[in-house]
Amino acid sequence: MRKPSPQVPGERAGPAAGLGAADREIPGITAPMHRYLEQVAYVLRPRSVVNTDQALRSFARFLTEATLQVTC
Repeated sequence: MRKPSPQVPGERAGPAAGLGAADREIPGITAPMHRYLEQVAYVLRPRSVVNTDQALRSFARFLTEATLQVTC
């Protein structure tokens, strides 16, 4: 079975693009986020995957900026 593309035309970055600085700063938290996005790409519509990706990016950004005590 071929994995559907989670990328919606016109979107800047998709789940495969990484979570930015959070990947370097909290890899123990972002690794499960990446795995989750890979799994939901099989069952959700592409736009739903993009929305989930954006929510996880926002959460990861919050963790790296607002909560300095979070480490992995």
